[in-house]
Order: sequence, then C-alpha cells, then structure tokens
Amino acid sequence: MKKKYTLKEFYELERKIFELRISVKKGNFSNELREKLTTLEIEYERISSQISWDIENCNIDYGYEDNNKELKRVKKI
Repeated sequence: MKKKYTLKEFYELERKIFELRISVKKGNFSNELREKLTTLEIEYERISSQISWDIENCNIDYGYEDNNKELKRVKKI
C-alpha cells in the first residue's frame, strides 16, 4: 500500500526543491546535487497527483494537529 502524503509533507518537499534550485543557481551543481534534485522532482510530481486528487475529493490530510495555529490558518485559505 502506498504512503498517503499530507499537505504539510508536500509543502516541505516543495521547500526542499526550491532550496536546491537556489543552490544550483548559485553555482553548487555537482552530480550528486543534480541526482538529488531530479529524484525530489519526480517524487514531487507523484505526490502532487495524490494531493490534487485528495483536494478534489475533499479527502485531504493537512498533517497538522487540530489545535495547531497552522491548521487554522490553512483551513481559512
């Protein structure tokens, strides 16, 4: 059974990819970094599909505790 990703995990992955792209833009472009970025981008596309489906079907898991301020903020959006 596939792991069901939360919206929080999705945003964390998106942030990691963004940070790696900035690092690459600044000239830190080794083969290891290229492989890591490619792997994360593939995972991002896969998770993106699951998150989109969950949102459309009102089945989204935000990944935050109910009493967390962040959950309240995300629910308002």
